[in-house]
Amino acid sequence: MLNPKNMTYAALVTALLGTAAVPALAVDVVAKTTTTTTRAVTPADWAAEEAYWRSNYNTRPYATTTTTYTTYEPAYRYGYDVYTTYNGRPIDQISDEELRAGWMKAHSNTTLTWEQARPAVKDAYDRLNKFNTNRDGRTAVNANTQPAR
Repeated sequence: MLNPKNMTYAALVTALLGTAAVPALAVDVVAKTTTTTTRAVTPADWAAEEAYWRSNYNTRPYATTTTTYTTYEPAYRYGYDVYTTYNGRPIDQISDEELRAGWMKAHSNTTLTWEQARPAVKDAYDRLNKFNTNRDGRTAVNANTQPAR
C-alpha cells in the first residue's frame, strides 16, 4: 500500500502512473524544507494559470466591456513564458525593449499592441512571482498548493 506522506511527488506519480508519466509532468523538485516541498513553475502549470485568467481577466483595470479573455490570452501566456524563461527574475530587471521585442516576434499576429499587452503581461508575471516566492525569498512553487483563486 502506498504511503504518500513518505513519498516525493515524482515517486508517487511513478508508483501510480508508471515511469513514462514522470517526464510528461515536467516536475522539477528544487528544494525541500521542513514544511513544504517546492518546485519550479513548469509548462504543465499553464493550464491552471489559463483557468485563473479566464475567470479573472475582466476584474483588471485594462479590461473593457468590449474585450474578451481571448483578447488578453496571448499577453497572459507571454507573461507566463517570460517568467519561466527568466526563472522568476524580477520583471523590472528585464528591459522593456527586450520584452517588447519578444512580444513582437512571438505575437505579431495579435490585435494587441505592446502598449496594450504590457499590463496583462506584467499581471501574469507578477502573479507567478508572488505565488512562487517562498519565505526565504527563493523562487519556488509549493507543490502541495495552488495559487489563491
